[in-house]
Amino acid sequence: MKILVVAKQSEKCIKFADKLKKNLKHEVVFDPLTGKKLNKKSENIDKFDGDFVITLGGDGTFLWTSQHTGKPILPVRAEGFGYLCSIDFDKLINDVKIIEKHKITERTRLSVKCKNLNAPDATNEIVFTRQRPSKIINIKIIIDKTRFEFKGDSILFSTSVGSTAYASSVGGCVIDPNIDIINIVPISPFNSKIKPIIVPIDKKIYAEMDSGIIAIDGQWEKMFTDGKFTIQKGKSLKLITFEDAFYRKLKEKLF
Repeated sequence: MKILVVAKQSEKCIKFADKLKKNLKHEVVFDPLTGKKLNKKSENIDKFDGDFVITLGGDGTFLWTSQHTGKPILPVRAEGFGYLCSIDFDKLINDVKIIEKHKITERTRLSVKCKNLNAPDATNEIVFTRQRPSKIINIKIIIDKTRFEFKGDSILFSTSVGSTAYASSVGGCVIDPNIDIINIVPISPFNSKIKPIIVPIDKKIYAEMDSGIIAIDGQWEKMFTDGKFTIQKGKSLKLITFEDAFYRKLKEKLF
């Protein structure tokens, strides 16, 4: 197998990347920044033609990498919270043969379309928020030709995978990742009774805001004016896992 290792650019994760290469019995290349620091062979993430990608870091490293490749990803927690990670580095390095026992699980992502916008699909969430902290924004969403309008700080559209992240912290439901849905969570609505709404993944949702900032997975963002957006099912993420540990992680990390 040919494996690409993408490491968070911390001293600890760079050392872990080097150690992982020495222990894996496969061809290993690195992302360009890590490869330069280790003086080892590297490849651009979006052009990698091998079997799968290993990320070393936490959830941020995994989410950033997911925006740049369609290859299966094994997220390894080397530091940080690592809720989305499939395995801790210590466990992997002590039993590298576990890689041979992996399975690939597809997770649904969300796509956002707008004129002059080239945005990556969202593994966790798409957030539309205000540009100025002192101001609120007018938000309109349309589901099945029914229009909902409110004023508030932001609105968030999450996947079931992302339901345990930002969506949960602002009052959304925690959702089993095996359920394909779109989780719509208004953030600090002003004088409105609108509550979080969960809709089937095959729905198209239309959103309109005068101006603001769109952010995806906390890794990509862009300012917009006169925004008219379509949110719908995107391309699936190929996630490498070893066990179905959603409820165990939920209890250990969030309860």
